[in-house]
Order: sequence, then C-alpha cells, then structure tokens
Amino acid sequence: MDTTKEYNGTAWTESGDYPSKLDGGMSGGTQTAAVHGGGTRGFPTSHSNESSEYDGSSWTTGNNMNTTRIERLGNSVGTQTAGMFVSGETTTAVVTNVEHYDGTNWSEQGDMNTGRRAGGANGT
Repeated sequence: MDTTKEYNGTAWTESGDYPSKLDGGMSGGTQTAAVHGGGTRGFPTSHSNESSEYDGSSWTTGNNMNTTRIERLGNSVGTQTAGMFVSGETTTAVVTNVEHYDGTNWSEQGDMNTGRRAGGANGT
C-alpha cells in the first residue's frame, strides 16, 4: 500500500501517499514526525531496506537501512530523530541487528543476544 491515513480523535482522513508501494515494514514516531523502513514489494519476492520520513502531510524518501528486513517481522521504537529498528527476519534468517536512526542516517549498534521476529516493543 502507499496510502496514508491520519486520525484526529474522531475521524480518519487520507493524507500524503507513501513514496513507494510496500507491504509491512516498521514505523516509529508521531503523527507529525514519523519514520518508516523496510517491507515487502510484490510479496514474497522483493524486500526493501528503504526508509522514509513523514511530517504530518507528506513523505520524504530517506537513507536506506543497513539490513533488509521482510514484512512486519521486526520491532520498532522511538522517534523520528532517535529511533531503533530491532531484530526481525531477512529472507534467510532471524537477525540480531539493532539499527539506530538519528533523523538522517541508520547505524548498527548493540545487537541483541538472540534474534526475535514478530515481537512487540514500545518506548522512546
């Protein structure tokens, strides 16, 4: 999908479309400052390491993540300028990678001891 919907506490409205058609991926942040990365295009064959930022009305393509993760199999926490995408699955394995996002670039830091897929995460 490339559609973005926003909720104002009462109703949903359509906003700026995502820059490419991807299913799944991981997201973090707020309604006016979000980041999204990864996902699947043409499931199950093409996976993405793309990332994009949302400012409350439109998406801007950002720098690529270091590790391509498939579908919704990783975890994400944090904000657009201090976020993390944690663990997940590539096409061949569950990974331990933890990627930090500073609002511009992705960097790998502090990998997990054991990789997880489709878990839950929250926090800043």
